[in-house]
Amino acid sequence: MLEDFSNIEPTQKRLLIVDDETLYLKILHKMLEKHYEVQTASSGAQALEILKAGFNPGVILSDQKMPNMTGDEFLEKSIQIVPDSVRIILTGYTNPKDIIPCVNRGHAYMFLTKPAEEFEIVQAIKLGFSQYFTTIRTNNTMRHLRNEVNQKTKELKTATDNLSNQIDLNKAIFNQVIQLLSGIISSTEKYYFTNHSQYVMLIAKVIAERLGFESGRITDVVVSSLLHNISLVYLPTNLQFIDPYDSKDDNELLLFFDAFTNSVLNLQKFQLLKKHSRIISQIWEHHDGSGRPNALVGNLIEREAVIIGIANIYHNAVYRIQPESYPQLLETGEVVQTKDETKRRHDDIIKFLFRKASWFDLEVFEIFNEFIKRRRIPELIPSEETLVLKLKEENEMGPDGTIAPKGGAEAFGINISKSRKPIEKEILVSELEPGMIIMANISTKSGILVVKQESVADVNLIKNLKQLENSGLIYSAINVLIPVPD
Repeated sequence: MLEDFSNIEPTQKRLLIVDDETLYLKILHKMLEKHYEVQTASSGAQALEILKAGFNPGVILSDQKMPNMTGDEFLEKSIQIVPDSVRIILTGYTNPKDIIPCVNRGHAYMFLTKPAEEFEIVQAIKLGFSQYFTTIRTNNTMRHLRNEVNQKTKELKTATDNLSNQIDLNKAIFNQVIQLLSGIISSTEKYYFTNHSQYVMLIAKVIAERLGFESGRITDVVVSSLLHNISLVYLPTNLQFIDPYDSKDDNELLLFFDAFTNSVLNLQKFQLLKKHSRIISQIWEHHDGSGRPNALVGNLIEREAVIIGIANIYHNAVYRIQPESYPQLLETGEVVQTKDETKRRHDDIIKFLFRKASWFDLEVFEIFNEFIKRRRIPELIPSEETLVLKLKEENEMGPDGTIAPKGGAEAFGINISKSRKPIEKEILVSELEPGMIIMANISTKSGILVVKQESVADVNLIKNLKQLENSGLIYSAINVLIPVPD
């Protein structure tokens, strides 16, 4: 049975079917016209004309083997006209060696083998529209986030420029900038089993300390680590699972580094973040000159960037969900990674990094390897827990336009037992402890929201609130819900 999309705008329920077998085309049209606004074409050229005339489908279903223009050729050309459409290929091929090039060239979401059963086609189209609507929601969220980043960029750039001679006040503003931006970035890191930027920061900080960096450089490493993933704000979902060193798709790499460069340019607008934006711009560079976007070599790459780069590669490889798990996340709302899978992914990336040792400063690589061998820091020891990632739409953006908390207490690894009876109480920031639930929004005295209602306190949140209180930027009293034993 087809899903009810009656609450979706008609322009979002459009389906384009392309097949040179006219009888088969008529059958599909008759079967699906009650549920979608269907257009059909008997060739790739005719389908392109339909798209150019303004028909904007959510899903395109195309046969592969057609005269003059194959299905994958048509789908590739259609990207220039309707980039957001979800593409499905119908193919008579059965050998993966024949199918995979067609899927890659046509940027297809999935393929069906002919002759396909009616149920298979219906389910494929249903999944295609689910993916399309998810993309639309994601793009809307990204636009909100980009607008917020741009607005904060303008406001905070003006503030930092005007107050450049007031050192103490600049420090407070700097802290606010970092908290605002890191909060936005954290909200986009939806496809990790752990807090990505925090883990990268902790790994990079320990390596920097081991290298003997002085405190100012360590602070630069910490700040740059927290902000290094800002390009996620500009990346569509399908590009959030790739690493530039692993992609063979030139168009994919072009889109990735276009978003990456834009994010760095936005950071440069903050007078206080010029140094950090320069560090972040180099995290994908390699010492042997094989990196991007500028193919820098050796000592032209700042050590801070090398440290963050290796920590980022490691954490992405071990704790970001696999691209093939994304459809499961959409369908079931949950992806699970066992401790054995975590260990396997850990072992695989260590072997990979050894093969690519020429990418890194030798001393940085040796220290990283030492930490791995001696299990010196917990962030480089594979988790012994079964990891669960749950996708909740309400966590992407709150109704008031602010970033909503991700997954409540579970997002912080805190389980509030059903046998505990919570007590609501007003306390001082200095009395806040992990596990307490913030019962009212916490804003700065100037009205900037820093913690959303119902967020669960963890070590980092408490530390940030104490810093803000010490700087006089927030009030001391807060309302919390305290879980206590029966």
